[in-house]
Amino acid sequence: AESKPITALHLLLAGATLFVAFQLAKLLPAMFDALVLQRVSFDEGMEHFSLVLGRCLLFGIGCFIACRWIGVRWQAIQWLAVGLTIGLGFGLQDMVRNLFGGLVVLFEKPARLGDLITVGDVTGRVASQKLRTTVLSDDEGREVIIPNKNFVSQDVVNWMGSGRLSVIPMEVAVTRDQRPADICRTLQELVIDQQHV
Repeated sequence: AESKPITALHLLLAGATLFVAFQLAKLLPAMFDALVLQRVSFDEGMEHFSLVLGRCLLFGIGCFIACRWIGVRWQAIQWLAVGLTIGLGFGLQDMVRNLFGGLVVLFEKPARLGDLITVGDVTGRVASQKLRTTVLSDDEGREVIIPNKNFVSQDVVNWMGSGRLSVIPMEVAVTRDQRPADICRTLQELVIDQQHV
């Protein structure tokens, strides 16, 4: 192992390197907005993920250069880096699944905008599709955000599969004293009022 003396200048340079890396990491959102977001639109989750990853990379490079200034070599810290990488991989596995699910959704197109779909036990119309999530809107105006990994791991029913909606099952709760003929007539009147039925 090579050894070299560490002077106050080396410590000062290492501290300056860490300071510059920290300041660049703080300025990253403004630089990211000016250089990337003006040209490409990301959803909020992907933008946050990119900023966190960029900050980690910037600060990691700064730490690596600072370690070089004070004489710490890669061989001394490589197992620490391996442990951190494994921990980071376990922490980000859901995000990676969502990204791969997003690629499946964007390239395979199991549903298009406006289609009525059921993913698991959630039913709604596709309002938007992004890299990490798909937004479904239901008849009551609520929006449900579905992670794209659900398109790979759960059953997906596209009620508009052939371009036309064919059947929607409905449950109707009635009391015992109501006549079936009256119920059928009421349901028929409701159906006639719907323009798409």
